[in-house]
Amino acid sequence: MATMTTRTNDVPLSDPTLRDLLRLDAAWSAVSRVFDRALAGTGVSLPQALALTAIETSPQPLLLSGLAARLLQEAQSVTSLADRLERAGLARRVHDLPDRRAIRLELTSAGHAKVKEVRPLLQTAAKQIYRNLGETQARALRETLAALYSACREYPGVRLPELPHGNNGT
Repeated sequence: MATMTTRTNDVPLSDPTLRDLLRLDAAWSAVSRVFDRALAGTGVSLPQALALTAIETSPQPLLLSGLAARLLQEAQSVTSLADRLERAGLARRVHDLPDRRAIRLELTSAGHAKVKEVRPLLQTAAKQIYRNLGETQARALRETLAALYSACREYPGVRLPELPHGNNGT
């Protein structure tokens, strides 16, 4: 008798919370694929594109901690991202004038050009996803994601920055 191989997504999980976590992971994977597809040929990844747009919208060069806050990450986690942007010639580190020990990140002219290239691609992909959801589901998703993030902030030992509260629905 042949042995059947069961894929992980075929195994029914009895815990609905674990099923939801698998769905969340699958949904993030799908969203990442959409953005990777949208950015194909640009030479930058989604994290790099998000970092470039965060730096570009800042009124002054960003401290790495400021970039981390805008990306909702820990400061040390954006160091390698900044390294990759710098190696690609899209950003450069500059000394902060008031505090010469502090290092800020600013875009190069190539970085500004890259933002002009990737921003419409990101916006188009996001609009397509949200259009497919519909207004009611899109609003519910924004609220659910904000609530989920807040719940994660409450987990013992987990340090996460507060979500920004702007006119973006969060």
